[in-house]
Amino acid sequence: MDGDFAYGGQLTKNPIHPDWETIYGPSTPYTLRELVTVHTPRQVPRRPDRVAGLGRNVTMFDTARQWAYLQWWHHRHGAQDAWLQLIVQRCHAINTEFTVPLPFTEVQATAHSIGKWIWRNFTVEDFLARQAHRGSKGGKIMTEKKREANRQRATKFDTASIIQAAR
Repeated sequence: MDGDFAYGGQLTKNPIHPDWETIYGPSTPYTLRELVTVHTPRQVPRRPDRVAGLGRNVTMFDTARQWAYLQWWHHRHGAQDAWLQLIVQRCHAINTEFTVPLPFTEVQATAHSIGKWIWRNFTVEDFLARQAHRGSKGGKIMTEKKREANRQRATKFDTASIIQAAR
């Protein structure tokens, strides 16, 4: 019914075909509480002080990077060493919010990666072009082409035919 755009065209195995050994589970469905184990993943926390494990590096990088782009505008005429020190201080502040902080060498490496990349690749022209591009969108979420494709997709099937097919 063209419902899944990622459908690769592969069919599933038929459980009643004689070539497959089908093992049926219990006749009553499980409850969610019965399925939860200590290994069930939870939603990724959004606050840096609640992140643990491998997510700390990514959280620190993303948080500091977004902050650094805005700060670059105010510090673009200064020295690169002062800029890098500012980024290190921000990454260190983010790191102190973690329950188990990262070693300072990782904080410093992440900060220098962010700071050097922005210092080397970010220019006033790039900044103004990005802002102009964002402003030109004017809050548009979808292009007209996408809207038309959605309209065609919606009119392709009516509710009655979907209900009838489901029965």
